[in-house]
Amino acid sequence: MKKEVEVAIIGAGSAGLYALSQVKKETDNFLLINDGPYGTTCARVGCMPSKSLIRIAEYYHSREDFEKSGIKNANALEVSIPDVLQRVRDHRDLLVKGNIKHSITRLGDKVLSGKAEFINRNTLKVGDNEIVAKKIIIATGSTPVFDPKWEAFKEHILTTDELFEQEDLPPT
Repeated sequence: MKKEVEVAIIGAGSAGLYALSQVKKETDNFLLINDGPYGTTCARVGCMPSKSLIRIAEYYHSREDFEKSGIKNANALEVSIPDVLQRVRDHRDLLVKGNIKHSITRLGDKVLSGKAEFINRNTLKVGDNEIVAKKIIIATGSTPVFDPKWEAFKEHILTTDELFEQEDLPPT
């Protein structure tokens, strides 16, 4: 398929979605291209799941004040790490799948999934598609990297992309 648009936006993360909001004010002749999971880094693997995990930790920590409020046996509370991580994932999925993914999928044919490659200054290839755009916004975001010297320890390293997918934490 060959498609011509005013603006092609590569990336549907925070920057790409902000760019989209601004582009939509000027034209409806755009295409949003995304390779990988929908949802911003912040919502999927960054600040939002981190804040959810911190809030659960705060709940547990507040048990120290229970006695002052007349709540007894706070020392008997236990943390189930698998249940905590599941709650964090559930909260994350509500944010990503409920809000972000819905706002992207309702764009219909103005969204294209796949890796964008430049053919020339104004032409992109996405799979079998050729996209010609007067303007192209690159908002591809970031991905975790680690020093190649750590390769021998890779099985012991969790990046932000992997942390919240764990069903349990490894023993200490």
